[in-house]
Amino acid sequence: MEIESEGKSRVDVSVVFPAYNERENLENAVSKTVKILQGITNSYEIIIAEDGCTAGTGMLAARLASESAYVKHIHKSKRLGRGLALKNAFTKSKGRILYMDVDLASGIEQLGALIEAIRNGCDFATGSRMLSASKVERSLSRQLTSKSFNFMARAFLGSKVSDHQCGFKAARRGSFGDSG
Repeated sequence: MEIESEGKSRVDVSVVFPAYNERENLENAVSKTVKILQGITNSYEIIIAEDGCTAGTGMLAARLASESAYVKHIHKSKRLGRGLALKNAFTKSKGRILYMDVDLASGIEQLGALIEAIRNGCDFATGSRMLSASKVERSLSRQLTSKSFNFMARAFLGSKVSDHQCGFKAARRGSFGDSG
């Protein structure tokens, strides 16, 4: 079901999956996301932003899109990079924008909380693996690299975000410079 707004067809939530050679994770990510979204809203779309893949991800994404009206597949044969793939998907989305990594490493059970933050007026919401309650296993070198990057981003940009690289974010339409 779609929501009509000012003569424009809109959906409540648009989940974007940036996908570069994610064949092993994609179907599971879509399935789990649908189950959670069905408990949150009856108006959603899942956009697979497939970016120059070579390992069968594009064929799987095309199949998932052909089997489900709520799944959209954006194919780029030339690799654009994560940023441009996301920007392209955001401009084609119809609802509140949310994106997460296909490996679902950031705790998909928090999807409702992320969406609710945007519904309650936040322009931007992000998950974090840096909070004390987060249960993330990483190597010491990965932890050190991540903490160093986030420290520098906060120091140089004046950001209050604790985990800039976390692949679990949501935004109100228009806050990314998209239309709407």
